[in-house]
Amino acid sequence: MWASGFRQNPSACRCKAAKARHCPILQNFPFLNLFSSVGDLVGKRQASIERERFAMKPSITRLKRQAKKIKKEMNVHHHEALDLAAKTAGFSNWKHALNSWEGATPVPTIVQRKSHPVSATIPFTISPFGRKSVRPSTKMPLQAHQKIADLLDHILAVTDRRKSVSSPIGFVRCELDEWVQREYPTEAEMPQNIFHNLYYAHRNPPQDRKTISHEEADALKLQLESVKGILGQYYAACAPLTDLHRKLDQAITALGKWADGPLKTPPKSSRSLTQRQLPRGTAIRIKLFRCDAVVIEHDLRTDTVRYFSDSSSDGVVARHEVSVPRSRLTTKLMPMRVRLPYGKWTCPDGSEVLFNRDYEPMWAKSKMGVVTALKPNTWVENEKTTHYYESSNPPWINKKVLADCTAVLEAWGVADLVPGTMRGYFDLLKTGRKPERKIEYQFPTS
Repeated sequence: MWASGFRQNPSACRCKAAKARHCPILQNFPFLNLFSSVGDLVGKRQASIERERFAMKPSITRLKRQAKKIKKEMNVHHHEALDLAAKTAGFSNWKHALNSWEGATPVPTIVQRKSHPVSATIPFTISPFGRKSVRPSTKMPLQAHQKIADLLDHILAVTDRRKSVSSPIGFVRCELDEWVQREYPTEAEMPQNIFHNLYYAHRNPPQDRKTISHEEADALKLQLESVKGILGQYYAACAPLTDLHRKLDQAITALGKWADGPLKTPPKSSRSLTQRQLPRGTAIRIKLFRCDAVVIEHDLRTDTVRYFSDSSSDGVVARHEVSVPRSRLTTKLMPMRVRLPYGKWTCPDGSEVLFNRDYEPMWAKSKMGVVTALKPNTWVENEKTTHYYESSNPPWINKKVLADCTAVLEAWGVADLVPGTMRGYFDLLKTGRKPERKIEYQFPTS
């Protein structure tokens, strides 16, 4: 009885055997003690097997830990590290070690690995501040880009006064303009004339529309649905495409509300075009790059803003991509790219010249240590060029580089002086055009 149940509950067998030794019936019938002895032997054997299996479990754990160390040190796959760890313990391979532990439990030799789908997006970095973003991994033909650009340009011209419609469409236009540059990065794939005629060509002038009929709204909705269809035809389902579809859906919803009737409170965009124009010299902030800039020109026809900042001497963004401080004070910004040294030229006669990020000469130092100011239209004969920082790590991002450039100016004794290159910057803010640089001077003088 005890022997037949040892496999199910060996500990119970041992308890029954122990009680049997003190049973008065077994004491009167000695031959029954044989069953008690058999139960003791079987229970002890089963306990020994359990101890052996329990002792092997930590060894398997140690083999797994050892395999992790081997994988890290030898730079091999995990299954190879497991085989090596098993061989060090005396097994032929990892499968042999597991079979010795599990008994008759089979371990498959070939493990079917799950196939990971190809990513539908490609990460990229938006210069100059290194902002990371993603775009679809597929490429849309230029003809499809051109068709979408024509549709968006027409819709933006009609809905220029309705920011609830034009703002999400402007976001879609900005994103697609960035994607097409990444999809066709070379001049051979997409010439400049084709690129300039895409999303920011502004073929249709903005219309001063305060209301819109239901028929016109339905026609614009069909055009937006056509844009969604073209995008879904050439781009696989991914998060960036979902964002564009969500923006287009917002514009479709806003079109329906616009057609229902005018708002009780006129929107801020109901101001006249003259009031909406940003004055030249206004301090703004570029939302995408999160940097301060100065307005050079605000073109109301295309609704684009030319700006001057530390990272760009002549950048262009859409109006909705910039924010304006409430005070709208004319800035006193002294751009670092104009006043800080980008590098140093060494001339044949031993004199040195500091130049800014636009490679305009600022200060010259003779062999005797005399520092003089140079005009930006001066040609400098040099035989060696030394740069103080790289374009990817400018002083308006790295404070250490800023301190190093300032230390150079202090060593030359011109840290508190205004270089001649600032005159061109001030002329740019006044006229909106860069002054023509005609070489009129030469340094060093012969």
